[in-house]
Amino acid sequence: MTHDVDDAFDAEWYVNEYPDVGWSGLSPAEHYRTIGKLLGRVPTSSHAAISVRHAIVRKTRFTANDEVAVLVTHASGGRLRPHVLPYMRHFRRNGLSVLLVVVVDRPLELLDEEIAATSMIIVRDNAGYDFGAWAHAFQICPSLFGTRLLIMTNDSIIPTGDSAAFQAMMDRVRASQSDICGLTANHEYGWHIQSYFLALKGKALRSDAFKNFIGSVRRIDDKDKVVQEYEITFASRMRDADLKVEALYHGPYPNNPVIWSWRELIEAGFPFIKLLLLRKVMATYTDDKEMLEELHETWPSVLKKAGFDVNLVHNAIRAANMSWLPEGPNKDLLLHPEKYHKAALMAQDAE
Repeated sequence: MTHDVDDAFDAEWYVNEYPDVGWSGLSPAEHYRTIGKLLGRVPTSSHAAISVRHAIVRKTRFTANDEVAVLVTHASGGRLRPHVLPYMRHFRRNGLSVLLVVVVDRPLELLDEEIAATSMIIVRDNAGYDFGAWAHAFQICPSLFGTRLLIMTNDSIIPTGDSAAFQAMMDRVRASQSDICGLTANHEYGWHIQSYFLALKGKALRSDAFKNFIGSVRRIDDKDKVVQEYEITFASRMRDADLKVEALYHGPYPNNPVIWSWRELIEAGFPFIKLLLLRKVMATYTDDKEMLEELHETWPSVLKKAGFDVNLVHNAIRAANMSWLPEGPNKDLLLHPEKYHKAALMAQDAE
């Protein structure tokens, strides 16, 4: 192996990951050095989740006393979704710092009030789904491993407008005797906690089991494979390492409670509604027309009674339905990056 190739270069993995190497006539190391690196390919599976073009708009170092929410959001249209700012503000009111990871398909425009609600912002190309983004955040900011409480969450849920309900949920998370809390569990493909909200206490964050798990995340651009590889296996792998794992909210049905038990959860004080549930695309997930008709007739009144901002929910649905916009020629990560010049640490590729 030459000095031009990463010391951690894994020839066997590289050939399996990129089959064209086998008929290139080059050794795996030579191919990576002369061709693969230029194409943005990565040398090992451990690099795969983090070797993504990114920019850091704000950066901080977290301490052992900090509680942090790492919120991953997909800004496909160039702006944050309407419910992301209220979600961040809920965390801030409850004493958590927010590390926002924005996954983009076009240059991102950030508003001053959005920046002000965060302690750190990472903007990255759209690759690897949520687990790839979370792994990337830990790679960039390893001080996350040393925090007191860390929540990994995403924008697939819309938060309540009731600050007391959100605080009650956070109180349950903090009071839990488990090392890892999910809000709900799903029995599809075996029991697992759902990854839209994962809370890890200090013992879990500093465990070899979690460090090995998050460090092994590789870039997978197939959502179903990500779910099978990471979400479904996460709880069992942590339990195998003698970490206590639990779900805090329960519905009457065993499968995907945020979809099939949404009303019962809301009436029990659950502070989120799943965005997918309210979109027209939900009709592709079930042929139960009666259920869909009842859902669309009742959700505004049910959510309003529970303290949700129904206008915000409508706006979040509209924004999700407007995500596919015609692209322009600008392929930058940030719109007007000079705006962030003093605070930004730009990176074309992860080292």
